[in-house]
Amino acid sequence: MAGLFSTALNATFVRYEINSVLRAAAFLAQIGHESVGLRYFVELWGPTADQAGYEGRIDLGNARPGDGYRFRGSGPIQVTGR
Repeated sequence: MAGLFSTALNATFVRYEINSVLRAAAFLAQIGHESVGLRYFVELWGPTADQAGYEGRIDLGNARPGDGYRFRGSGPIQVTGR
């Protein structure tokens, strides 16, 4: 499975100057946590109380009705918001 992500990881490491073992370990640990071991690339939706709070969050860019769900966490680091 590592080969599946190697090109994207290498580009990310260069772009964001992840250039030490410590930085790489921290980044990979965060990705692993956010995506539950690279299993989920879209946030599991309840909605929980926290997730319901995404609705109307202008700081996340969620200005329209339904934006909370539409722009729920996605990607390996679960970026949330419009």
